Amino acid sequence: MLSDQEIIIRFLLGNSQEKIGLSAGVTRQRIQQILKKSNVGKETRESFLKDLLNYVSIKDLAIKLGVSVGIIRYYIGIPLFGRNKFISPENALLIEKSITVLKCKICNNIILPPRRSYCNSECHQEALKFTNWTDTRKKRHRSCVESWQRKHPERYKEISRKANKRYREKKRNGI
Repeated sequence: MLSDQEIIIRFLLGNSQEKIGLSAGVTRQRIQQILKKSNVGKETRESFLKDLLNYVSIKDLAIKLGVSVGIIRYYIGIPLFGRNKFISPENALLIEKSITVLKCKICNNIILPPRRSYCNSECHQEALKFTNWTDTRKKRHRSCVESWQRKHPERYKEISRKANKRYREKKRNGI
């Protein structure tokens, strides 16, 4: 004998009332009574099947995004060896957005969790080079430097003298 929940699930998955009745050992009329009691009808079944068909396989999503299943499960919060193999389309879109945001700005690799902007320290060092900055970042940096120079003219002169001295020494030594 199947429980009421199992009967409802089998009906929602597309089994006929007669088929469910045969496997449960009850009549089709009893199956109808159970479904009526739980307010499950043809419309509910169609919407359930429509939702079920829209669900996305975690494995397919991982292949589409070029990441491992473990990364997808990490973002969802499912244990690595959990039973859930499908996720809703809304969750799939959220994961796609968060994973595309979490790509390295230098080499475009996927960034794994504790990191924020770069996949490793080499990419971080590369990004810090002034030549790799965007024009807007360079302008913003120049304006910050100029405002600091106006606020601290003595300190700026001292730093400039030291930098010029180091530059002349390097040039003299051929470095």
